[in-house]
Amino acid sequence: MFCFTAFAYSQSTVTFRVNVSYEIENKLFNPEEHTVELLGNVHPLSMNREITMTPNEADSTTYEADIRFPVSAYQQPLSYRFRLNLDGRYMNEDVPRNLVIPSESAKLDAIYFNSYAW
Repeated sequence: MFCFTAFAYSQSTVTFRVNVSYEIENKLFNPEEHTVELLGNVHPLSMNREITMTPNEADSTTYEADIRFPVSAYQQPLSYRFRLNLDGRYMNEDVPRNLVIPSESAKLDAIYFNSYAW
């Protein structure tokens, strides 16, 4: 039992957040019919298996996903993208985003979909 408990505490959770207000305002994305997805290249993320994100309770234009990374992923470079699933048609971000996976849990700032200006 102790080994299981130690393993559970050795994981970090990263909260990914993306704002799709521009896509909603310009009628590119309909929250009632479409979904926001997260893809990446470090397990448990995959470029072949999407994670469906959920709207934030306080701001329905911001979508979030909590991803729990194992200790073996710490300090690995992660390449990830947000993608809009528009009833089987996809709108991908133009450029992948990068992150070094932290050893402690983190909540990332909400960034605008397909925007790279800081």
